Amino acid sequence: MSLKLNFFKTALRKKAEKGFQGFPSATIIFYGPDDRRATKVAVGIQANDDSDSEMRRWHSPEIDVRRNAAVMEEIVKLVRQRQVKSIAMPEQILGCPHEEGIDYPSGESCPHCPFWAGRPRPILDEPDDDPQEPTPRIPDRRAMERHLASFKSSSCEDKALEQAQEIMWDAWDEQNPRRRIELARKALKISADCADGFVLLAEESASSLEESIELFEKGVRAGERALGEKKFTDDEGHFWGILETRPYMRARAGLANCLREAGKVDEAIGHYKELLRLNPNDNQGNREMLAVCLLATGRDAELAELLERYPNDVIAMGMYTEALLAFRILGESPDASSKLAKAIKQNPNVPGYLLGRKRMPRRLPGHYAIGSVDEAVNYAELHGQNWKKSKGALEWLDRETRGT
Repeated sequence: MSLKLNFFKTALRKKAEKGFQGFPSATIIFYGPDDRRATKVAVGIQANDDSDSEMRRWHSPEIDVRRNAAVMEEIVKLVRQRQVKSIAMPEQILGCPHEEGIDYPSGESCPHCPFWAGRPRPILDEPDDDPQEPTPRIPDRRAMERHLASFKSSSCEDKALEQAQEIMWDAWDEQNPRRRIELARKALKISADCADGFVLLAEESASSLEESIELFEKGVRAGERALGEKKFTDDEGHFWGILETRPYMRARAGLANCLREAGKVDEAIGHYKELLRLNPNDNQGNREMLAVCLLATGRDAELAELLERYPNDVIAMGMYTEALLAFRILGESPDASSKLAKAIKQNPNVPGYLLGRKRMPRRLPGHYAIGSVDEAVNYAELHGQNWKKSKGALEWLDRETRGT
């Protein structure tokens, strides 16, 4: 390794070894045609807890990008320019360098990289030879709240709960799944009011949807006990901005999502509405799930009111849903067509998945960028049935997009 390359890689490693030190944060992921040679590196920089990531990519087809001093120098310069405080950088190769829906058809394996056929993208959960050794994974945002808590004196008078929450931050940061579950159970033994303990168990240890619902319900009750009645009135409207409320908000959102999956849509709607009342800024994306439920139950007037509350929404969830609602109310009208045209301009990938022109991938993306294929896949997964059940909507969409 050249001195120059060693200098830049050491600088990145040292910062990564410190763990989360605050925002801005950077995630550095390596990709390649197999698990031995990295030909691409992607760097995502997040300015704060609620912002979207700025993405930069470098390609190095001739030399492993991890040994490309020029690329490493550019990454270090970028990190310094953005004043990055935290870095996550698993140095294993985590997937194919080609992008589904761009470099090859969606729903198919990459023809250029047969090694990755049938493997998740990116590879974050491959079994390890030693089950005691955790596999690398992207840091959980929930673990980053420990850093936010360090800036303010704790308002928690329950020392047991405070200790339990410290353990949960360790759990969110832990890579070994069994260890995370053990830590959650340990936290709950210390304090039964630790809502995050129930959240993790609902997400990672429940063997059925019913068990997840039960655990999330316990999490909601735990959060209510921990916060007290007064907080729900005094702090209405900016709940998410108060760190102590987030475990409760996570538990209630998890409960709403599980109820929706279980077909208990009316119950889910009640929870989503309450979450938006407490936090109208909607840091959790609850309005998107509420829109799905309102369309599914034919509550178009309530959906129109919801969309009016977020008039500048530029995500597919808002724009395509607004177009569908206009069609349901007005039929094939200039207003509906205008709204659809704006949605298509923002993300032209959505119609292909709604109409079946493109095949849905085997695994849904966990995150997406606005206007991306991943955003289109998520929208089609959530709203596909709503378009199908809206009489004439898919035929209208087909006519409006024919030839595009």
